[in-house]
Amino acid sequence: MDAGSTYRWTRASIALVTALAAGFWVWFQLTKQPAVAAVDPFAEDPWDLVGSLAVQGAAALAILSLARVVHLGDAGPGAWTRDRLRFAWRGGVLAVGAIWLTLAVDTAAILITPDAAARAADAGFPGWLVLGGLAMLGIGATLATISLVVTWRHRRRAYPGLPDASAFELGMLGQAILDLVHLAMGPLRWAATRNRRLGARVEALGPTTRASRYAPTVERAWTRAMAHPWWTVTLAATVTGAGLVAVDFLLDGPPPSATTALLIVTIFVAVESAAALGAFLAFGAFLGLRPPIRRRD
Repeated sequence: MDAGSTYRWTRASIALVTALAAGFWVWFQLTKQPAVAAVDPFAEDPWDLVGSLAVQGAAALAILSLARVVHLGDAGPGAWTRDRLRFAWRGGVLAVGAIWLTLAVDTAAILITPDAAARAADAGFPGWLVLGGLAMLGIGATLATISLVVTWRHRRRAYPGLPDASAFELGMLGQAILDLVHLAMGPLRWAATRNRRLGARVEALGPTTRASRYAPTVERAWTRAMAHPWWTVTLAATVTGAGLVAVDFLLDGPPPSATTALLIVTIFVAVESAAALGAFLAFGAFLGLRPPIRRRD
């Protein structure tokens, strides 16, 4: 089993996981529409809290793994190392795991409150959108799980063993960020291959940026951020929480008082920060985003 086959299976699995995470996101947002939310048996906490965190986690993990396989594909076979392929696959595993968690919790909600599920089934299209979407999510999660298992079997034959100390370094979070930037720049690179003038400008972008007077400041900020990954994750979670609150205020209007608004912002930021730091602590090394807290000699 060669590296090319392992990469192709990893790429196919992550593409399926990304499509599943996107479907999960769309379905979850549809259940927030007033007509659907009124009959949604999962609209109340703790079911909704689990779903809210799971849909964010699945989307983030799927995008990270997709960015990794796209960057590896563009870099060529020389970059298809055991550990980089393994870390991309692990992100897909956790993304599907978040979806399975939502399926388990929502199934528990149906069993605990069967009357609410019956009302949803009798409500016509809105109710069937909720229950049918949950069933489709289960089918998609099953297919994604099978694909990830097959990929694991291919990779295990090509690359036996677990990551050793050489797989981890201080700049791992920075590499993941660069993978995400590479993915985000994909449409621009595609357009540049079809427009000669735009291609010349894109090629000149790197030298121009490095020659900028702000380049040393940006480089120092980047170095400090990568040297303190925990603070970087906390800052990213804080910005994300504040952004979610801002979007909610724009869609539904601001709260009636500044005190209420401050309380909502504080709760959102606290929940996002706690979830991000908890996930980084539990899965950061597993995903190749930081070195293990305890290194094995």
